[in-house]
Amino acid sequence: MYFSAVIAAGFETENTIDALEIGLTEIPKDCLLAEDIRWALEAGKTIKDYKEARKTVEVRFGGMSGVHTNLNACLTIFGLMIGGDDFTKVIGETVAMGYDNDCTAATAGSIFGAVKGIKAIPKHWYENFNNKVLTYINDHPEFAIDDVIERFAMQAAKLF
Repeated sequence: MYFSAVIAAGFETENTIDALEIGLTEIPKDCLLAEDIRWALEAGKTIKDYKEARKTVEVRFGGMSGVHTNLNACLTIFGLMIGGDDFTKVIGETVAMGYDNDCTAATAGSIFGAVKGIKAIPKHWYENFNNKVLTYINDHPEFAIDDVIERFAMQAAKLF
């Protein structure tokens, strides 16, 4: 719920921190996730790189599973704060933090894209993948990107 709200807010704001704060309005104010997110937004102001981010969550969440929601939500926030307006830095720093980094980097990238738009993402991140997506879906090992986009657009059109 939190990151869905952040991404939705991202399309209506020009500031990543604003989107992260708006997302807090969609989860209970007194839940542990909200507490940890508020902590990350404050702690992230002084964190300079992935090493500091990793160490900071190790101290706060010592012993917690590496795939726990709260720990990884904080890393996602740190990645966005460290990377700022540089998409490559957002992704690189977030991945380098470790833990559930495929999810944290994908979430950070989604938020960045919603807030900053495609013009802020270097073309080498999305151009020319030979129109191919490889999957682990049974009996569907690959899809054409054009087909995925067309299917998505058809579903989105049904909503409007």
